[in-house]
Amino acid sequence: MIAREKWVDCTRITGVGRVSVGENRAFWDVKAELGSVYMPEMKIRVLADNEGLPFNVGWGDSEPFTIDTKPPVADAGRNIVAYVGSL
Repeated sequence: MIAREKWVDCTRITGVGRVSVGENRAFWDVKAELGSVYMPEMKIRVLADNEGLPFNVGWGDSEPFTIDTKPPVADAGRNIVAYVGSL
């Protein structure tokens, strides 16, 4: 069986604006959107629409990457806390 991609709309985005091509920036609060998750094959798809011209929508997909918003886990045997990111 072939695995299918599942795309989810992101609603917690800030910084979207209308400026010249190449200068748009958006920030996604992944933890607020998805909660505590570990996804080793995450991809983001960005859609662009120039609002007006018919059939003038484009998109691009990122390469797969890992999203990890789960809390850190202590290694009791070595007293090590595994955590990557900022608090």
